[in-house]
Amino acid sequence: MDRMERAVAERQVDKNRTFTGSCNSPAEGSVQPVLKGEQTARAQTAVEDVVIVIRKSRHRVPYRAGDTLLETARRAGLRPPASCENGDCGTCMARLSAGKAEMRCNNVLTAEEVAQGYILTCQGRPTEPGTIVVYE
Repeated sequence: MDRMERAVAERQVDKNRTFTGSCNSPAEGSVQPVLKGEQTARAQTAVEDVVIVIRKSRHRVPYRAGDTLLETARRAGLRPPASCENGDCGTCMARLSAGKAEMRCNNVLTAEEVAQGYILTCQGRPTEPGTIVVYE
């Protein structure tokens, strides 16, 4: 991986055109749930549906409390990108264009990406009505 990253840097490839995956185990205590217990349940029960934009098609789909955004998309018959489903690979990354969602854990996205609205849909659960998820 280090060799590939050096080769990409030497060729001055735009960082926005590359993705680096890591299969390392997170350091002890580094993965922390964002919402816990009753707060999570209360937030999720307020959400009845979410809008999922995939392959430029917009779908309003019912939300079932406790499901992740990835599970919600699959239950609706959509085929979003996904791989590990543990928050480790970033394949399921999408952007929140409205609403809010919280991740159980995040071993991939940088703080900057999270601030820009990106989320791992395999770990993300909507916490308010009006949530819109865009797979880019």
